[in-house]
Amino acid sequence: MPDNPQVPASGPAIGPELVQELKPVVDWHGLLTKCPDPQMQKIASRVKKAANIASVILHGPTGAGKEVVARALQQCGDRSGEALVIVNCAAIPHGLFESELFGHKKGSFTGAERDRKGAFLLADKGTLFLDEIGELHLELQAKLLRAIDGGIIRAVGSDRDIETNVRLIVASNRNLQKMVEKNWFRADLYYRLNLFPITIPPLRERAQDIPHLAKFFLEQYSNGTGTFSSDGMAKICAYSWPGNVRELSNTLRTVWTTLEEGQTEIRAEDLSDLQEPKEDAAAKLAKALKKFCRRTKDLTLDQRVNLIIRRVLEEEEGNVAQVAHRLDIGKATVRSKMKKE
Repeated sequence: MPDNPQVPASGPAIGPELVQELKPVVDWHGLLTKCPDPQMQKIASRVKKAANIASVILHGPTGAGKEVVARALQQCGDRSGEALVIVNCAAIPHGLFESELFGHKKGSFTGAERDRKGAFLLADKGTLFLDEIGELHLELQAKLLRAIDGGIIRAVGSDRDIETNVRLIVASNRNLQKMVEKNWFRADLYYRLNLFPITIPPLRERAQDIPHLAKFFLEQYSNGTGTFSSDGMAKICAYSWPGNVRELSNTLRTVWTTLEEGQTEIRAEDLSDLQEPKEDAAAKLAKALKKFCRRTKDLTLDQRVNLIIRRVLEEEEGNVAQVAHRLDIGKATVRSKMKKE
């Protein structure tokens, strides 16, 4: 998503995966409400309802726009004037995660050259957004639950508890409920977080939003000077965007920065790198089998086998040897099926 101006955190500099933001320059909820797709209209409505709920969980595939929804939640609530701290759980090494969340004292481990505030303290009285929370190890999940329930944290290497007041938003591209069933995610933490779930669909399921989002991103990156030609917008709308909103945003950022000097219009030829991912043979076979099983659900297994052999016989114009070779069965089997017709 477009970068907001970053405000330096008080105290030591924070890491690249932990961002503290104060005055937002984008109306994120307005962006959601202007999306024409009915699914996004419902999400915008749920964001309003959840604006001041203590814990919200966002579900959806990678890049679908969970961070946009998190920003909108923060802007709509009573804590909009306070900091929004964003932590990407998937990008932080396991050994550093406790320090990232709760901070550390100087000398508490190798490389801890000074005291450092963690995400909870940076977000005190504001909002903490934990993205990809499904990547959090079980032992850290227990410490996170303690921090949420009691509002108490303890920095690594410290013997002093600190009270915090944080509104929590979490997100995951994994099915947390199934992770709970497999004991990969704590049930008590899941139910504590799951006060108000919001699911964001992939971009391919809300294609109506693509022109709106494309114009929004281009306006951000071009400071309002960029436009699309009709064939350029047509190409953007025709693409399936497997990387979702993030791919759309990053693509337009790259294309804008590589246009010829003086060019302000994005044309189809400028989007030549947009190529649909090729489906591998295994995926094609799986899709074909699924379709075949659905269409022949009322047939017995023997009837399905006969149907397949008949179709291949038609394609090979009755050549028994070719049919046997393609289906990896004996010629006698092919002939016996032919006699039964």
